[in-house]
Amino acid sequence: MNQALITDIQLPRELGKSLEFNSARLKREKNQLIIEAISEYLEKLNRSSLSEEARRQSISASGQSHFSDEIWENNMDDTDWRE
Repeated sequence: MNQALITDIQLPRELGKSLEFNSARLKREKNQLIIEAISEYLEKLNRSSLSEEARRQSISASGQSHFSDEIWENNMDDTDWRE
């Protein structure tokens, strides 16, 4: 059986109302929506971290002290990890 971590959170009133409204609207448990939202957010953070690390390594490997964001974004290959 998959063990779960139980934690308490405090939500701002408007966020809590939105969670309850959308839970009822979608006929899904609030817990499911919270898990999905946290999972998606953490995946985006991970992709961002991968991009930053790839950028750092590209700059280091190029021997340049400065790489403009435009050059980086136009030349990076992120086909395997971007949505």
